[in-house]
Amino acid sequence: DGLDHMDVETTTPDGFNPARDRVDTFEQLTGFRYIPQSNTAKRREIGTAGLAALIYYNHGVTHLAEGRYQDALFANFRALSLDPGFASAGTNALAALGRWSAELSDDGAWQDSTEIAAVAVRLAPDDAGLASNQIAVWQGWAMSEINAGRPKEALEILRNAGANVDADTFAAMEIAILTRPAEALIAAGDWDGALTQSQTLYPLMDDTG
Repeated sequence: DGLDHMDVETTTPDGFNPARDRVDTFEQLTGFRYIPQSNTAKRREIGTAGLAALIYYNHGVTHLAEGRYQDALFANFRALSLDPGFASAGTNALAALGRWSAELSDDGAWQDSTEIAAVAVRLAPDDAGLASNQIAVWQGWAMSEINAGRPKEALEILRNAGANVDADTFAAMEIAILTRPAEALIAAGDWDGALTQSQTLYPLMDDTG
């Protein structure tokens, strides 16, 4: 109305003029922080493409909540294609990659999990959470092999991890993983078994350098 504006958020029942005692409801239902007119420097006007981007983003939010990670990614990438300044769509895309990788590792789909974790880190190399998740996936994969009695396979996984991430991150874990079976036998009081296990694994340990 001339120079006066009134905000309308159509996806919430209290979206008409949310600045009027309805900010909490607006933020809870939309997931967005309301920025009042008084803070115009942080408000951003969007055009027709931006409105379409919001629709894709909303679909992405729903897909992410349902665990449909690939669909969530596509929706958020489409939103970003239409509106490159849409930071929330980028955040949700990274969240989809992180959750997808974690769920795959929980299901034992380690190879797929490491590949998706790597994509996430390439897209956001400064995100400490995604970097930590990538390391955790590789370590979890190696641990699953050692727990299954396959130390050589565990060692190979850690060395692949070092080649793809950071060798120093996994160097100490190589020794820890190879000594784990013997430590378990010691804890059970089976010293002879621990000695035999250590003698079996020693050549592998020596090969780590």
